[in-house]
Amino acid sequence: MKLLCYLSFLLLLVSCNFSGDESAVKKAVTGDWLILYPDEAALSQQQLANYAPVQDSLVRLYGLRLLQLKNDGSFTEPDYYFNKPGSWELFQDKKLVIKSAQPGFGLYIASLQSYKENKLRLLTTIAANKDSLPIFWVLKKINSDHPAHELFTEKWNRWRQHPAGPEAEVALKERLKQILEWSALYFETVADEAIYFSRSRVVLPFNYYAHGVGLKSLENAPAFAAVFYNEANAIQAMQLLKTARLRIHGKFPQSKNYVKEYAQHFKDLAAAL
Repeated sequence: MKLLCYLSFLLLLVSCNFSGDESAVKKAVTGDWLILYPDEAALSQQQLANYAPVQDSLVRLYGLRLLQLKNDGSFTEPDYYFNKPGSWELFQDKKLVIKSAQPGFGLYIASLQSYKENKLRLLTTIAANKDSLPIFWVLKKINSDHPAHELFTEKWNRWRQHPAGPEAEVALKERLKQILEWSALYFETVADEAIYFSRSRVVLPFNYYAHGVGLKSLENAPAFAAVFYNEANAIQAMQLLKTARLRIHGKFPQSKNYVKEYAQHFKDLAAAL
C-alpha cells in the first residue's frame, strides 16, 4: 500500500513538472535521443538492495542507446537502422508507450517527468526481488545542430545494410571506414555527455584499455563479423584493420579522457586505410 501511494505521488510530480499542452509535450518528446543513465535517487535503502542485482544488466540493456521518436509515430534505433520500425504514442496522462521488436522495447511504458535543457526524465518501474522499483531514466536530446545528429542519418548508417554479395577490397575499405567514423563520432558524443561508456555499443573488434586498445580475434568479435557478407570478407576486413594499425606505427592519442582517445584512434585508422 505504501508503494502504491509513493508511486501515485511520483506520478503527480510528473504531471506538475512536465507542463504544456498536448502538442507542446509531443514536440518536446519527438526527436533523436541518447539514453544517459538511470537515476536511482528515489529508491529507499531496501529498494536499493533489491535493485543492486539487476542494476548492471539494466544499464547494459538501455544505457547509451540511441533512439529516434519520429514525428510520424515511428520508433527506430540506429543500431537497427534497416529493420522494421516500431511505434511510439503519448497519452493524455503523459504516459509514453513504445512498441518495438528490439531488445527492451517490446512494450515499454514510461511516464514523462520533466524536460529541461534538452534532457528528458522518464519514470519507469521494474520488478526486482518481488518488489516494484521506480527508476528515472535521463535522456539527452540530440538536436539537428548537434554534431551527433549524423549518427541518426541514413548516410552514416549505410554500413549496417548487409551486403548483397561478396565485396571487393575497395568496397570493404569503404565499409570499414564508415564503421570507424560512426564509432568515433559516437564515442566523442558519449565522452561529452556521459560519465561512462559501453564497448558493446560499437561493433569494432577491440578490447579497451587505459591509453590503448587491443585487437580481438575474429572468433571473439561476432558483431563485427556479422557486418560483412561472409567469413572471408570479415577476415579481409580484419587484415585491413591490422594494416592500418601498422601504418600509424602503433601511435595512440593521449588525452585525459580515455573515450576521446579511442575516438581519435578510430579516426586515425580510418585515415590510414
